[in-house]
Amino acid sequence: MKKITLIVIVFLLIMGFNKFSFDKYMEEGRQSIINKEYIKARDLFEKAVNKKEDNKEARALYKQSQILVEVINLK
Repeated sequence: MKKITLIVIVFLLIMGFNKFSFDKYMEEGRQSIINKEYIKARDLFEKAVNKKEDNKEARALYKQSQILVEVINLK
């Protein structure tokens, strides 16, 4: 019984850390866009997508920041 409890606690901690990382990447990515740091934003949104591939907002922000970087590189 103690082993099962320990496994459940470890699993919950890992899942909580994963959500924390995702939220952190999203917030820092948004802040990077505000600061016009588009390459940094793209990289952060890419990390967020890697954490939660099914998140539509993360995918959209990643694509938009990727386009911004491409446009800037064309100039």
